Amino acid sequence: MSAEALTLQETALALGQELGDQRIIATALGRLAHLAFFRTEFERGDAWAAASYDQHRSLADRWGMAFALDARGLIARSQGRVEDASRYLLGSLSLFREQGDRWGVAHVLTGLGQLALHRGDHRHAEQCWEERLRLSRALDNKLGVAHTLDLLATVARDRGDYPRAETLFAESLALRRKIGDRQVTAWVLQGMGELALRRGDALTAYTHLRESLLLRVEIAERPGIVASLVAFARLACGPPPATACPPLRRCRGCPLPSGWSISCCPAL
Repeated sequence: MSAEALTLQETALALGQELGDQRIIATALGRLAHLAFFRTEFERGDAWAAASYDQHRSLADRWGMAFALDARGLIARSQGRVEDASRYLLGSLSLFREQGDRWGVAHVLTGLGQLALHRGDHRHAEQCWEERLRLSRALDNKLGVAHTLDLLATVARDRGDYPRAETLFAESLALRRKIGDRQVTAWVLQGMGELALRRGDALTAYTHLRESLLLRVEIAERPGIVASLVAFARLACGPPPATACPPLRRCRGCPLPSGWSISCCPAL
């Protein structure tokens, strides 16, 4: 998030304090807390969120309380304070449900699922994200649907349910192409490539990873290019069945991990 957005909210906070308007103060503090989370300024963000919660509670503004608790939960999770994160996010979820805010509920379910995954509770993570998927479909939130499909696909892949992961990734990919988000499309293609690699399907893995890499080169996304090359290295150095893929026979032996050069692979 930009420094300009932070400055605007700090200006709003100062104006609210000058006017003595508690609602403006509470709202600005909540927005500052979320901005601080995205900027990884966790200590400031948590202080702003706590102050926002107190202000909204004194106003009996339960939606504002939910918004502030969400910020505290996200920050606590990022700091590794799992119990605090769980308490704040569950409180936020309860308040958003009470207010009938389906967008808020869907948003908090994302964080609760990630928290469950951090604890190793794959089933609870899936339950959170399956509810979020239903809500996102009902709200016609295509980005929310695509993101949730990615989360569910990754969990299915990691617990070995490859057919389900493939179905979920494929639906997500179709949505990402329609939306036109090339950066995330490349990420989904890499996920599909890694899934194919786990299944021992070298040719499909190569096809997905190659498209992912070329998209990242096109948009000059350097971290993504590195991630693609690392994935190609795993593919090129894989077990003997990978030699069934003709492009890989040309690619074998090229120093992808150390060279970091696309041109080192004749298959590309």
